[in-house]
Amino acid sequence: MTMATCEGVSIQTFGWPAACAVPEEKSTLPKGLFARNVRLSDSTKKTLVNTVRAIRLLGIVRDANTSLEPSPSMPEVLVMALPLNGADATVPNAVIELIAAQRKSGIVFVCLRETEDGSVQAALAVRRKMPSKAGREPVHEIFATDWTPVGDLMLPGIDECDSLQQFWDAICAYVALDDYGSGIGDVDTAIRMRRERDQLEQDIAKLSKDHARAKDQTKRNAIFKQLQSRKRALADLEAQAGLVAE
Repeated sequence: MTMATCEGVSIQTFGWPAACAVPEEKSTLPKGLFARNVRLSDSTKKTLVNTVRAIRLLGIVRDANTSLEPSPSMPEVLVMALPLNGADATVPNAVIELIAAQRKSGIVFVCLRETEDGSVQAALAVRRKMPSKAGREPVHEIFATDWTPVGDLMLPGIDECDSLQQFWDAICAYVALDDYGSGIGDVDTAIRMRRERDQLEQDIAKLSKDHARAKDQTKRNAIFKQLQSRKRALADLEAQAGLVAE
């Protein structure tokens, strides 16, 4: 069997077993396969037709072809390559949403673009179901890494995980949080904390500038109190994050 590849990327790029690879002759998926019975917006259709050059299925990770334990919530993890047109192409979120919404599987999208000097860059993307209140519609979000030379691609190894769900969580932790390995703990909590931390850091930076510019002493004192409150909140959050990581 000739293993499916796209711009030099294959299952073995990540050190995963060759048994997970899709045969080259079966790897190309028609774009229309994902557009059937789906009403596409004009922008999504334009991206699918003009930006995404092809959709290539590189591999399928299951309990049957690995040592991973099956998980009812995560039957398999697919790896799809999306070669893109244009040296400045961005991760096609709309197309990723279109494809991933039609599968229960976890899907790692390998987005690929050729730069003006002829080298190939890659960005990894996943669509993850996020926590939501009981009775409400599920919420999904797309996360992506920065663009990197294709030779620098990496993902957690299969032998680092016990189950398909843990494997998917480890992948999401790497893509969403740049945390390599499976010891991330609660991925959704870590994502929430990362966002809270980023917001607090933005608030602190803004309040610091506002405090430096303020001339009125009463206003300076009010801003200073807000600034100290945000700094305490950030310190508490970082302490919590340390406990979560452990």
